[in-house]
Amino acid sequence: MSAELDKGYGQILIALKEKIKLARQRASWAVNTQLLQVYWEIGKTIGEYEQVEGWGAKTVENLSKDLRFEFSEMKGLSPRNLRYMRDFAKAYPGFPFLQDGLEQNIVPQSILQPAVAKLQVGENQYGEIVQPLAAQLPWTHHTIIIEKIKSSEERLFYIHKAIANGWSKSVLIHQIESDL
Repeated sequence: MSAELDKGYGQILIALKEKIKLARQRASWAVNTQLLQVYWEIGKTIGEYEQVEGWGAKTVENLSKDLRFEFSEMKGLSPRNLRYMRDFAKAYPGFPFLQDGLEQNIVPQSILQPAVAKLQVGENQYGEIVQPLAAQLPWTHHTIIIEKIKSSEERLFYIHKAIANGWSKSVLIHQIESDL
């Protein structure tokens, strides 16, 4: 009887570990998704004001200083990163928002493949976790891709490869510079 209890305990332990890992993964994805969304919105706002008001570099620097003062605990509000946000919004103008409290797919429609376009955060018919394509990459990867690649098709290629192969920032840079 003790061996059966040990076996049952082991199965429960494995199942609970998987639940915890899954919850951590979902939390990480949710944070990354929200970060990308707010960065896109900041970038879109900056881009719009630059066009309409003729903002210069000094305005972005002042905006950075004021935002960092207000949100001193938040990283990523440097002038350089604000410009990356602007470029991110320009590169992906169709970036959807959270609408009516329901999370929408954050991948710009211009870089989706038909099968991927239907995937939302959640589970597919096989019970596997699915995550929007863009949210599977950290912000740093996006800044590298946007800075170094101008073509939407090439960006999509490197996004797919980075996700599929789990490329680090250094590997991504190497692959782009070696013209994979």
